[in-house]
Amino acid sequence: IFANEIFDPTTERNGTTGLVRDPFPGNIIPFSRLNPISLAIQKLIPAAQNANTTGNYAGYDLGQRVTSIPSLKLDHLIGARGQHLSFYWSTTKTDSQFNLPNGGADGLPDIISGARCACIHSLAERINYDHALKPTILLHFGAGYQRLFFLDTPPYTSFNAQTQIGMPGFLVNNYFPTVASTYLATAPQAIGGMQAMGAAQAHTNSSQEKPSFNANVTYIRGSHSYVAGGEVYFQGTTFAPPSGVGTNFGTNGGATGLPVALNGLNGQNVGFGYANFLLGDANTVSQNAIVNYRLGKSQWAGFAQDTWRVTRNITLDYGLRWDYGTYPKEQYGRTADFAPNVANPQAGGILGATIFEATCKCSFAKNYPWAFGPRLGLAWHAAPKWVV
Repeated sequence: IFANEIFDPTTERNGTTGLVRDPFPGNIIPFSRLNPISLAIQKLIPAAQNANTTGNYAGYDLGQRVTSIPSLKLDHLIGARGQHLSFYWSTTKTDSQFNLPNGGADGLPDIISGARCACIHSLAERINYDHALKPTILLHFGAGYQRLFFLDTPPYTSFNAQTQIGMPGFLVNNYFPTVASTYLATAPQAIGGMQAMGAAQAHTNSSQEKPSFNANVTYIRGSHSYVAGGEVYFQGTTFAPPSGVGTNFGTNGGATGLPVALNGLNGQNVGFGYANFLLGDANTVSQNAIVNYRLGKSQWAGFAQDTWRVTRNITLDYGLRWDYGTYPKEQYGRTADFAPNVANPQAGGILGATIFEATCKCSFAKNYPWAFGPRLGLAWHAAPKWVV
């Protein structure tokens, strides 16, 4: 047995020491055995730039980030009775297709690149209305809306696996599949392979929306300044990653190894991950389901407060605030949890199964209704240069 010897998986049989295989003559896979899909993918890999076994290609990506931040502010005084209307709008768009480390830029051609765009688009809008009913009474109403998109798309978004590499069965044809690394560089076995390609199963494509509303009234009477009001916001978050396909051929052993020696021979390996790839013999192939996961929650609050000027040099603040927040729930009850006392039909009825809020008709958490926050403050002008 030689280090990095490639064995033919079709010759597997029972030998005197266990399962055995025959090596490919000359350690060369016949061309007729090469998988057509693997060959189609290999054509997309750039050619080596030198004769080195590893590190023989230096690619580059143009790293740049472009951000636009337009905004608009409008104010309008209505009549002569203290009515004020204001509006604000702003959006921020940041796009950076190639960046490191979080963006995964790797210098490979766009079609097989693992790069993910750091594309963040946000919007903020708010409108406020203030009305002085009397010199001592002020009403305020406000509403706002926030939206945030995180689009981590690859640089190439029109990939068709069926027509471009002959690989059928994709639920959605837009991204090159994730192909895990077959690169073996463990000394003294630096025999090469190929780094990971594609990022079809790494994308999230999430968005968040948050409308909000608030209102309060201020009433001044004598030495007291009373304020009472409330606020509420609703937050919805959507995760809609595209369905992606992923393959893993391993970095050693596996399909082209010798079964009785797959645990290694004093640190040496038999078989080769890239040979597995050329044979089209993957350890695993997976495909993400198409999802549109929708989390939502709300947050409510009310408060009342008085600022009392007790004397010319003593001011007392006191009040009470109440907050109530719901825990995030999936719109259609698709949140999952582990139930240790539920029989698992996938494991012969053994206790311990995954349950969903939609099917168990239950809630995985409770909302806490008693979040009261008292407030007390004292300001004392003790001396011309001393304030406590």
